Amino acid sequence: MKKLLIPLVLSILNAIGAAVYLFSIPNDAIPTHYDLAMNPDQYGSKWTMMLFPAICVLLSILFIVYRKLTANKENHKKNAKYEDPFIITIIIVFIIFGWFMTLAATGTISPNRTWLSPLMIALGILIAIGSNYFGKLKQNPNFGIKIRATLKNEHIWKKTHRLSGVLGVIGGGVMVVCGILGFFLDGAQIILFSSSLIFALVLFGIIPSIYAEVLYSKLGSDEKNNEITAEN
Repeated sequence: MKKLLIPLVLSILNAIGAAVYLFSIPNDAIPTHYDLAMNPDQYGSKWTMMLFPAICVLLSILFIVYRKLTANKENHKKNAKYEDPFIITIIIVFIIFGWFMTLAATGTISPNRTWLSPLMIALGILIAIGSNYFGKLKQNPNFGIKIRATLKNEHIWKKTHRLSGVLGVIGGGVMVVCGILGFFLDGAQIILFSSSLIFALVLFGIIPSIYAEVLYSKLGSDEKNNEITAEN
């Protein structure tokens, strides 16, 4: 139970820190959206920046609820050691990104294209970490690549998630490299960010999903009649 509370406590402390910081800002109106040249084109209340801490708290609560609901299911017990670090990493990335956006909007740091570089690096690390655990996930209906082929056949589930794990690490690594390049290629950050993110998501999710459906289509009728269904 203590382990489940770590991300919640961290998220609450982050929300308190963000609220105190925003309260100290004299101006209420801050930039809330930027154009492609990173010039502000929309303004709103400074308290809109509390969206990021709120998302972290919500994710932490959902994490606890999810773990409680699946506590007595065997495959979920086995997956916990892989799911937990991934979920905690997501929350930490949201916290870091939230502060970066808040500091940029309030003028503490310069809101220019270069902020996309650390974001690419953070997302790349997140995708690589998550992918590293994917190949070890046991078949379940809640976490992973949940399509017909993987949920109905355990062998396909294993092969699909192993492929997703390898490709996802590659995609995450490409994002990290693009993030580093972004510090040196001024003006190319938006192209690097969008192309590397699409590339990583295709490798991580789309290609393995297509692969799973191809494997499923090749199964004989007898194998399909004896499908192994994921644990509910």
